[in-house]
Amino acid sequence: MTSDTLKPASTSERRGLAMAAALMAIFTAIFASNLPTPMYSMWQARWGFSSTALTAVFSIYVLGVVTTLLTLGSLSDKLGRRQMLVPGMLFILGGGVAFLLADGIYGLGVARVLTGIGTGIVTGAASAALVELEPNQNWTRAATLSALFFTLGAFAGPLVSSLALKLEVGLDIWPFALIIVLCIAAIALLVLAPGPPR
Repeated sequence: MTSDTLKPASTSERRGLAMAAALMAIFTAIFASNLPTPMYSMWQARWGFSSTALTAVFSIYVLGVVTTLLTLGSLSDKLGRRQMLVPGMLFILGGGVAFLLADGIYGLGVARVLTGIGTGIVTGAASAALVELEPNQNWTRAATLSALFFTLGAFAGPLVSSLALKLEVGLDIWPFALIIVLCIAAIALLVLAPGPPR
């Protein structure tokens, strides 16, 4: 078998690994964003903060996502997809750690801000990377894959935290430890994957 025969397969495998890294980043970001939702009533009962404070925590996440998209959304065009994805995942990792350490409403607020910023960075850069990695820049397939992993993350996050609440064993520890593990795995994959040419 000649080297010319091997080259297309190698290129295809490299593209597949890079696409897997971008998709895992999307899944992890959305998973981390949605996982805490079923737990807020438990935290509210434990720490006694008001419904207004709870609304503020939700709002600050949205503010983090929107502000990041508006201010840093096009930065990956200049710096590179991987150069934005890795820091974005580090923000989400920091959010997971902040949730583990939170002991009140302000801790939750910090965790949500970090997660929101990371999600804003990751979703934009990863979606752009998927388009660039698709042969002939197939927008339809890239958008479909992005939406699929977005949906999987949105479904899996609350499912995991609901299971933790039902089991009542380490209910606000192991779900966030899982976020940290997923973030580390995604960062490792992003560093190792060849990525798009940017």
